[in-house]
Order: sequence, then C-alpha cells, then structure tokens
Amino acid sequence: MAGLVAASEHLSDPNILSFPGAGALAHRDSLQAGFMEECVFRAIPLALGALIASASDTGRVGIAYSFVIQALVFGGAHAN
Repeated sequence: MAGLVAASEHLSDPNILSFPGAGALAHRDSLQAGFMEECVFRAIPLALGALIASASDTGRVGIAYSFVIQALVFGGAHAN
C-alpha cells in the first residue's frame, strides 16, 4: 500500500515544536497583546484627556484634542 504513510514521518522536521495546548497559549497571548495595545493607545490617553478637560473647564474641546492626539500617536506607532 503506497498511499499509507507512517504517523512519525510527519514529525521528521526537528524545527517543529508542538505540544498540547500550544494553540490556546498563542490565542491567549494575542488577546492580551490586543487588549494592552487598546488600553495604552486609546483608553488611557482618552481618560487622561477627559480628566484634564474636566479640571480645566475646557469641556468637549479638550476631549477632542486628546482624541486627535491619541489618533496621531496610534497611527505613528503603526506606520511603516
């Protein structure tokens, strides 16, 4: 039977590291990285902008400035 291949032949590449649960760990790390990125680039700057705007009575203008600044920083961090 020429079509049958032993299961060990698929694992002959020594550069492949596989263990149970590797997919779950990679999935968790990617979710954590995305969450932290959103916090650092979006949530924290917008919250700080809202705090500064409320303390200085600039209102919505201060929040608009913080929104524009965080968008520029986010875009600059992701530019090639």
